[in-house]
Amino acid sequence: GDAADAAPAATTGDAAAAGGEAEEDVADEDWEALSTLSDFKLVRQEADVALALARYKRTASTRITAEWMQPFVARASFNLGYMHQFGFGVTPDRALARRYYNRCAEVDPGGIHMPVAVMLVLVSVQSYFTALPSTSSVAGIALADIRVHVLAVHVVTFGVLLMLRRIFSAARRRPRPPSAEAASPTSASAAAAQRSASAAP
Repeated sequence: GDAADAAPAATTGDAAAAGGEAEEDVADEDWEALSTLSDFKLVRQEADVALALARYKRTASTRITAEWMQPFVARASFNLGYMHQFGFGVTPDRALARRYYNRCAEVDPGGIHMPVAVMLVLVSVQSYFTALPSTSSVAGIALADIRVHVLAVHVVTFGVLLMLRRIFSAARRRPRPPSAEAASPTSASAAAAQRSASAAP
């Protein structure tokens, strides 16, 4: 009984070993055939944005019936949000992009949410800056307002006063040149002696 059981086991093991060797031989032959090819060409494949958008929409709208589906639906929702945020194949729509990003976070609660949070912040920043008025309209409004002119006059006057204050402070700190009498005390005393001699009879 044991010998009969051992014989099929040995046969199965030999067959498995032979099968493994055959697979290795095929792999070696494929590699040799591949290495003999001298003209490899890399063909650039253009992205089909419309097809990608359709597939992402179909995947994102899939009803999740198992846990393994969550990452795929979340990834499709994230890609749709990215496409709508930056306008790849669609008209840019930041509100729809935010909706897809939120769906990505809701669909896969256990997934990595840092990219979703970063993109939501970026959507908010983009929305804020696009809502700001243009520079030309701000300049036109500022030039039409009399308060801006009054403020400009005050700023210029304040700048002129600061400049004059600096000039006068520098002039006050500059040392004065000594006078002629202080510079030559001998000549001053000689002049005084001469006056007193001329006054004597």
